[in-house]
Amino acid sequence: MRRKAERLNVGIIRIDEASILIQEIDKKLEIQRKELAIKTKKCDDLLTEITNLTAKQTERKSQVSIRKKELVDEQLITIEKEKHDTESQLEEAMSALIEAQQSLDTLKAADITEMRSFDNPFDTLGLIDYCMLIYLDHPSISWKDVRAVMADMKFITNLKTRDPDLFTSKQAVQLKIYLKKNRRKTGSKSYAFTIRKI
Repeated sequence: MRRKAERLNVGIIRIDEASILIQEIDKKLEIQRKELAIKTKKCDDLLTEITNLTAKQTERKSQVSIRKKELVDEQLITIEKEKHDTESQLEEAMSALIEAQQSLDTLKAADITEMRSFDNPFDTLGLIDYCMLIYLDHPSISWKDVRAVMADMKFITNLKTRDPDLFTSKQAVQLKIYLKKNRRKTGSKSYAFTIRKI
């Protein structure tokens, strides 16, 4: 049963991890979009200045304009690299999310039924399932809620198909606070594994 719970843990934790990562990357992309707009405007301004200097100024000033153009080119290369790196991270995060969702395929209906049969779950199983409720944005967190959610025939499907963009920063904070709060109950080894994944 613990192995089944661990499989569920891996699936849910990977989904949580991927969702948090995607959210962080989205924030980073938004910041970089704004920075890109600012840098692009500066580049355009510099290019305009370069054009004017080339037409009006002396050879000495022309050399200055050439250096400015080189700086613009360097900035554009840096911007393109940052954009590529961020997009690569987003692609990796999406791949991790898909892998995490696919790992839930190993869970059977009988496994879910067996987990629901516990009146009081052992600490690790409880922690996993409470994190699942947070991921699904359930309004309350209790073992009764877990059993009710698992009773839904579409439980696994809901986990697998949930849009990661729906995972909010509030949920991410709630998840980490909950994990830290339950550190003593789950033991340092289990806690370290779970918090590292998230």
